Parts: sequence; C-alpha cells; structure tokens
Amino acid sequence: AYGSLISATDPVSVIAIFKEIHAEKNLFSIIFGESIFNDAVTIVMYQTVILSMNNVGLAPLTNLVMSCASFMLIFLGSFAIGVAVSFFTAYILKKYHPVIKEDDPKKINRTEIGIMCISPIASYLIAQGVSLSGIVSILFCGFLLSQYAAENLSLRSRKILKMLYQTSAYICESTVFLFLGMSSVEFYIAYKRAGAPLILGNILIVLVARYFNVGINSFICNFGRKKTPLDGKKQFVAWYSGLRGTIAYILALQCSKDFAGGNGDIIILITIVFALFTLVVQATVLSPILDLCDVKDKPELEGACPPELEETGCCEDMKAAYAYFDKFYLKRYFTVSKEEKGEMAQGLMSQPKEMKVVELQPLQKEPINCLLYTSPSPRDQRGTRMPSSA
Repeated sequence: AYGSLISATDPVSVIAIFKEIHAEKNLFSIIFGESIFNDAVTIVMYQTVILSMNNVGLAPLTNLVMSCASFMLIFLGSFAIGVAVSFFTAYILKKYHPVIKEDDPKKINRTEIGIMCISPIASYLIAQGVSLSGIVSILFCGFLLSQYAAENLSLRSRKILKMLYQTSAYICESTVFLFLGMSSVEFYIAYKRAGAPLILGNILIVLVARYFNVGINSFICNFGRKKTPLDGKKQFVAWYSGLRGTIAYILALQCSKDFAGGNGDIIILITIVFALFTLVVQATVLSPILDLCDVKDKPELEGACPPELEETGCCEDMKAAYAYFDKFYLKRYFTVSKEEKGEMAQGLMSQPKEMKVVELQPLQKEPINCLLYTSPSPRDQRGTRMPSSA
C-alpha cells in the first residue's frame, strides 16, 4: 500500500518553474505526462491492494490473478466513463454552438460555462457510484474536454473557464499544502513508534528507487528516440523533479483509516515527512539546478531532420494512426470545423436586423436673435475726419 501511494508525483512547482525558464518542450511533456499517468495508476493500484487484502484465504496465484483483473477493471472502467462523459459533452456543445459577437463585452454564454463545469463533476460521481475510481475518471474527462469540447466554445467562454480552472486549482493545491504542514505536528505518537532510522531510511530508499526507475525507463525509451534521446542531464532533472504532494497525502490519510489498528499512523507519518522533504529541500534549490543543467528550449535549426535521425518504430506508427483517426473521425463528429463556424457567422450576418420605430418630437420654435453686422465707415477707421483739400 505504501509503495503504491508514494509513487505519485506532484510536479506543480516543477511545471511552474519550467514555464518561467522556458524549459525544453520534450522534457516538459515527459514530466507532466509522468505525473498524470502516475496519479491514475497510483490510485487504482492502491484500491487493488486494499481489495486483495480481503482475499487472504485464497491461493497466492489466484489472489494475484484476481488483483490484476481488479486493477484492469477499475482502470478501464473509470477511463471509459471519463471518455463517454467528455465526448457526450463535446457533442452537445457542437450542436448547441452559438455564434457570439466578440465585440460585445456584456455577452457571456453561461450555458457553455455551466456545462463545462458540471461534466467533470458528473464523471466523478458516476465513477464513484459504480465503485470505480472517480479521480481517474475526472482526469481523463478533463483531458478530453480540453482536446475536443473546448474547440466548440466561444473565445470569451474559453478565457473565463481558463481563469476559473487555474484559480480553483491554485486554491485546492494551497489548501492541501496547508493541511500537509498542519499534519506534520499532529502525529506525535507515531514519531516515537517509528523512530529516526525508519524516517531517514525511508527517504533514502525512495530516492534510490526513483533513481533506478528513471534510469531503467530512460534506457528503454532511448531505443526509439533517436532525434531527442534522454541524456544524463535530462534523466537527472526527471529524477530530481519527483516531488510528492497532493495524491500521496490524500492516500496516506485513507491508509490511516484502512490500517487503523495497525501501522496506518506510521504510513501517514513517513509520507508527510518525505513530502515535506521534497517540497522544502528539493524544491528550494530546483531553479538553480535547472539552470545548471541547461534544459532551456533551444530554437530549431533550419532544415528538416536528416532521414537517419527520424524517429521510427511502433510508437511513431501508433501516433500516426491516432492522428489520422483523430483528424478524420473524432474531430469531425465532436468539434465544430472552421467551415461550420464560417457558415454560422455568415448566417448570423445575413439575418435581417430589427427596425425600431422612433417617434419624432416636434421642434419647439424659439425666437432667434439676429445681429446685424455693418462694416465701419472710413471715418470710424481713422478715428478723425480728414480735412478736405483747398
């Protein structure tokens, strides 16, 4: 249980620093993708471990098979619910898609914003209602909403939703970190039970385990990455960026309830200590370390990549197949194309405008004072009259 929950990384500060220094897009995608995939797998793995504890009386092989089947059922079921809700939302927004004049600052489409806010919550509640993972469902639902449903929104609705999501995420993250700091002084009983050797040993073991994890996976990935291989600097940044935070802390709190009569308080203790270690020690010196590793995004050289350096393999074939399916099927049925937007806008412009009848008020006649202007006489101009000649 502890091994599953401590695997979840929380690179919120890492992503923020990457954006500030304009880090390499490839490394940015790897770190961000690892956090998303780890969160989903960690939650499902923890639920699988808890379910396998109820099958202690079964044979080890039978228990293993049932645990794997439970893992696949929870993961794929949650994934399917998130995908179904997101595509349904995108289809509704496509059919509803109104043409809003962007020059009207008072025009805000509340229906679009409401649908985009309710659909992730609906995905979470449906998954939780059928005993699956609501977090995994809402994770994939949000990913697909940004990919397809957001294309059907007006420009003003996108800006409002982006600001709303960013503000909500910031508040939630800050709240979790606040509780994380407060919890570090509450579990005073577990400090005596665990002791310093267990706490320090846990930090060392988790760091070493992540080092081997990053190294082995990078070695495997480099077989198909000839254009952008993961060198030593990138592997070090990926290893050092493995901060712990929200998901690990939440699962640790759940673990304290599931193992209430055992070592639940010790698990939450070592989780909080390791999370604080990564957030206080590692995150503090993260920015200068990234500068030293020189992982900033560099401009591409002119010309195409040589044929011998082009990435090939099954992964690239899968990307190409998905891109084809996405372009000709998913985008076609779930997003509003540019041609459709143009037709809608043209239809809106061709609609006759309403004519308002304005009653004219009669003008009031008022006396006009006219001033008669006469040019001054030569005498007035000289001021004195000139005497006549004799």
